[in-house]
Amino acid sequence: MVLILHSIDKNVKFDGSSIVLPSISLGNVGQLSVDLLISTFKFVKIGTLESRFISPICGNDPFSPLGSGEITTALELFKHPSKSIYALQQRSNVIKGFYRQFSEEVVNWIKQSSFKEVIHLHSINADYRNDSQLSENQCRFSLPQFEEGRITNGLQNPKNSFQIQRAKQLRWTSLESNSLFDSFTAGTTAYYFVEQCNIVDIPLVSLICFCSEGDNIPDAIRVSQFVSEYFDLSQEKKDWNLPHSWTALMEANEHIEEGGMIF
Repeated sequence: MVLILHSIDKNVKFDGSSIVLPSISLGNVGQLSVDLLISTFKFVKIGTLESRFISPICGNDPFSPLGSGEITTALELFKHPSKSIYALQQRSNVIKGFYRQFSEEVVNWIKQSSFKEVIHLHSINADYRNDSQLSENQCRFSLPQFEEGRITNGLQNPKNSFQIQRAKQLRWTSLESNSLFDSFTAGTTAYYFVEQCNIVDIPLVSLICFCSEGDNIPDAIRVSQFVSEYFDLSQEKKDWNLPHSWTALMEANEHIEEGGMIF
């Protein structure tokens, strides 16, 4: 099973490119981060993808004022205007019971499209932190792999040599071993995604943020900053350009701060 791409550009080639995609996890941090990257770095929509394993949706364009642009659907593919970086945005949940099938479908499409690496934006519950993790940067990186039936951090795997070197250059902190289980719980989409990437041998970098449910805009900015550093995009922006669709989130926060309640 492979995703079906309905491309605007019929001549698009993915060979040797990187792809960024979200995990549907706590606070929707991954999805918020992808939208922030698209909005800030002016990624261009190049098509939609079709899967029978996620709930179909359609809605207003999140990047144009008053939703005046194109209709948004469940899976959309965007490209950086000048670099070989793609962003796959997922806006609806995987149908219960089909987590493995969806992960297999996405990874097979990535493999057949000849992407060179996957950047996976993920989040885990801040309640699971130990004492040493409370005061540091709340973002981590992981190169998750399966070893003897369990997920480990592939910091010694030769296939990850470029990703390991890049993380060292950026002085990133790797996800501690005690948090690996909580981050990739068996039976979740994130778990199966790691499993499938290992099966087809695609380099996988997970950028992970400790967070809680609530106002997750600051968390999304932290993760987006990691992506920006990894691809050396910082010189292209002066500030983060928040998507127009976030207006409702910010208005809700203002209402709560003023003593109101949102139901």
